[in-house]
Amino acid sequence: MSDPRTLKFFKFFLVSQSKEHLKIPQAHCKLIKGWKPRIVLLSGPSGNTWRVSLSQDQEKPDELYFKHGWPRFVKDHSLKDGDLLLFQCLGKSKYKVEIFDPSGCPKEAAFNDHDSSEAGEPSSARTLKFNMTICNSQHAYMNIPKHFAMSNALLNKVTLQDPSGKLWPAKIRFQVRPCPQFIIFDGWYEFCKSNKLKIGDICALELLPGNEESDNLLMSVCKLNF
Repeated sequence: MSDPRTLKFFKFFLVSQSKEHLKIPQAHCKLIKGWKPRIVLLSGPSGNTWRVSLSQDQEKPDELYFKHGWPRFVKDHSLKDGDLLLFQCLGKSKYKVEIFDPSGCPKEAAFNDHDSSEAGEPSSARTLKFNMTICNSQHAYMNIPKHFAMSNALLNKVTLQDPSGKLWPAKIRFQVRPCPQFIIFDGWYEFCKSNKLKIGDICALELLPGNEESDNLLMSVCKLNF
């Protein structure tokens, strides 16, 4: 296996091709073949980190992309046509990213990244929280806002933590039918039953820090109305 410190590649950024996802060079895909972490951390010039999914092309399994979470990275660094991105692999789940403007100089704006939804606050420090109302159809699953799921690369496993501190394993997936949406399932029903959640209850769901490199995220769920 190649030394992670030698695994580097660069990409010229084009809005028309790379705004929603970024294709990883085939030569680099071959070097990391067998790793295939579902989530990687991108460390920007500011030192802040972004969770991004490493996704396979369904029709071409050998092709890999930075996908869920990538649009947030693009927006927070104000990436424009002609910007050059240099990626250095620091291990199986982390990349250091250097960003240069079309002149070849380090992009100044990249050192002052910001959360596009909260001006002036670093993306890695934003509050990862949303409120949802329990509906009749959500005893078996809970809808997750699309923007929340994609910007934080929520995939696969999640552990729910109730107000008492008890942990409940669950899963997250994207489903197409009956309508495209991200959901928490396979554990949500048991969580609702044990915590006596009912139709009309309002819950605050918040990602907790400390395990950003894991596929299995910890999410606090707290009932707001009593």
